[in-house]
Amino acid sequence: MSKKTKRQQSILPGAEVGVRVIKTKRNPNGDIELALRSLKKELKVSGKIQRLRSLQQFESKKSIQRKQKERARYFQQQASKELLKS
Repeated sequence: MSKKTKRQQSILPGAEVGVRVIKTKRNPNGDIELALRSLKKELKVSGKIQRLRSLQQFESKKSIQRKQKERARYFQQQASKELLKS
């Protein structure tokens, strides 16, 4: 069984983030390592881990706005540099 088919079979339909343990000839009880790897990847892609880490510590509304403003300013500067180059 290829990695691609294993990955497709491990996806839980309808679940936002979740995987299924697949039984193969090599692992008759199920390939838990593959399931853990794919679960970690799904959590990383969905952004849940990053959101949970940010919620571990209280952050005021003003500091969140300040960070968003700094980030927007940075991206604007990058875009203007690209326009000047071309």
